[in-house]
Amino acid sequence: MTKNKIVLKKLKREGEEDTVWHPDSRLVFKSKKDKLVVGRLSEDEDMIVDEIVIDLCNKWKFKIDPSLVESASEEEVEEEVEEEVEEEVEVEAKAKEEEETVSEQTHEKGNSAAPRHSKAASEELMKSVKKYCSDMETQTGRLQSELRALKSKYEEVAKSLSDEKEQREKAESKLAKIREQFS
Repeated sequence: MTKNKIVLKKLKREGEEDTVWHPDSRLVFKSKKDKLVVGRLSEDEDMIVDEIVIDLCNKWKFKIDPSLVESASEEEVEEEVEEEVEEEVEVEAKAKEEEETVSEQTHEKGNSAAPRHSKAASEELMKSVKKYCSDMETQTGRLQSELRALKSKYEEVAKSLSDEKEQREKAESKLAKIREQFS
């Protein structure tokens, strides 16, 4: 029974350090010595970091640089929070615009229909703002839950790496002692 050998290659680019990569998965490693995945090569040979990197690492049983996982999840959370803030600003701007329009209509018409319209519009706007706030609270709770899960997973991986490093160091120490005996 033969085991498939994993071949890593160097990608030489002018003016840059050699990039160690795995042609089958296009994953890029920190260095030949430090075989931690730091990204993947796109079709035009630019290094990118995305969720595909984690999937490929799992498929090929490669170890991923822990800082990559941590920074990726933080960036995703930051992007989602920025999007939520932008949406909230848009809702507030729309509410203000509607309020100004209703106020102008009331001032221009000077009749009793305008205040009723203003009240109905305000109530509808309040409903949509409350729904939006509720949705944002739900989304925030979901994101916080995902972040806790990612942190927990990161801690597990970090502990596992630490344990493996400790075991390797013990094995290297034993091997050194055995070599001393036969020297």
